[in-house]
Amino acid sequence: MYLVIYCFFACNLYEAEKVDGNLCDNLCIDRTIRYKSCLYYSHGKKVILAEWNQKDIIVKSKYEKINEYFPIIYKIEKDDLIFTQAPDMNLVLRMVQDKVSDSLGLKENIDQTDLLKKMWTKDVEDVVTMTTADKTSLWMLLQQDEYLFMKYFQNKHMPQIYGSCGYFYAMEYLPTGNILDPRMLSIEDNLDSAPWMRRHAIAQGMLELIWDLDRSFHQVMHLCDVKAENLGVRSDGTIAAIDVDIAFLESQMQGILNQPNCTTHSDCDFFDCLGICDFRIKKCSSQRRDNNLQAFCRKIFLPRHGFPGLLRYPPLHVATELEELLEAECTKYTSTGEKASETRFYTKLKLLLDKSLLKM
Repeated sequence: MYLVIYCFFACNLYEAEKVDGNLCDNLCIDRTIRYKSCLYYSHGKKVILAEWNQKDIIVKSKYEKINEYFPIIYKIEKDDLIFTQAPDMNLVLRMVQDKVSDSLGLKENIDQTDLLKKMWTKDVEDVVTMTTADKTSLWMLLQQDEYLFMKYFQNKHMPQIYGSCGYFYAMEYLPTGNILDPRMLSIEDNLDSAPWMRRHAIAQGMLELIWDLDRSFHQVMHLCDVKAENLGVRSDGTIAAIDVDIAFLESQMQGILNQPNCTTHSDCDFFDCLGICDFRIKKCSSQRRDNNLQAFCRKIFLPRHGFPGLLRYPPLHVATELEELLEAECTKYTSTGEKASETRFYTKLKLLLDKSLLKM
């Protein structure tokens, strides 16, 4: 089965020269992007596993039809006639800059042309050559927060964006791997089913991801939906955040947490990002009371809901020390705003993981 069946509307628009993208020919004409399975489909959002150039990829879209996106083409009336028109390039450049800056809380000045080239999937030598189909497609992609986020912050801890066609975009497929599969974390599993060396490498990879979240962006990046399904594992052990629908920069996080009306701290929680209630005025603070490392500790490292956790059954010479550290620090919440990578917890955990290999 060809993927074009699932991208029917986008391909019809491409053939009518209303949308474009660097992968449109592969998707709609050559049909070299082949469907494998549907991973998610709800309220128009599609997440599809496909094959392209002998490798698995993910093809996604937030909505199913073009009329579900805010149009870039506008209508004008002249002499009792209605015409449609795309904005000129100067306006498009400003629209792209405003959209990206507002979505990501960017304060620094960014060259408008460079930014547009960064966010679009086709090579552009001169932006004045962009067609109405190009402008329409780029504008629909920028209305998908995950695409906008990943395309702007392309690094080793994010899936690579390969390209797009209309409002569909394709990105690197990163499976969670057996160690992070919830089925591999059952109580019945013994040490041999998930060797410490492998689990140690995954944990180290997560610490590298947390370091990156603290330092590789212009603000701390908060992951508020920490679970195995949202973390991909490359063959080299690199951990990537493969679902960033609920990821926010520090300034965005403060706006989300700073809500009125609370009587308990839990009233201020936003998914896995825990908030603080100011009991004097019964209003949520803009500060988070935990950090990314503590969220990973609660949801991945420690046992919960019948799962023993990633760091179960460590070598005996570190077992007691590691268990005590996790139990003490995972829920030792503060409101200092200190980066996770600068905490005693981060340093101590990294040292213990290194120590765990010394006698193996």
